[in-house]
Amino acid sequence: MKCDPEAAIRRRIAAQLTETLDTQRTTHELMTIIVLHDVFGFGRERLIKFGKALQKQYDDFSRECDLTDTLRRNSLKASNFDTAIIRAVQALLSYGIDYRDILGNTAKILVTGSDGKPREVTELIRAMERK
Repeated sequence: MKCDPEAAIRRRIAAQLTETLDTQRTTHELMTIIVLHDVFGFGRERLIKFGKALQKQYDDFSRECDLTDTLRRNSLKASNFDTAIIRAVQALLSYGIDYRDILGNTAKILVTGSDGKPREVTELIRAMERK
């Protein structure tokens, strides 16, 4: 049996990264649930409904990440994840919602532009619309 220590290290790092990201996501969701309950009066049933709707959004987003998207023609260096983020922010913008207005001006989501450099997603979308 051939042993590949580098592959084992990569798998361990990937597992640790996944665990860290999952913990951050769960922490964010926990804080969201507390705010929905304390500030907006969501009870148990509405919170369960919210949790199911949020999971559906995550599932849809994951599916989007797995697709090759037409937006990638405009940004060949963009990943499918970047493309899914662009679509999600475009959806919010179509409702008249800029995520920065809600999360604060310090919140930034960076995606890869056609030049291969990171750009704030809303600025990239505005540039795409001008073309």
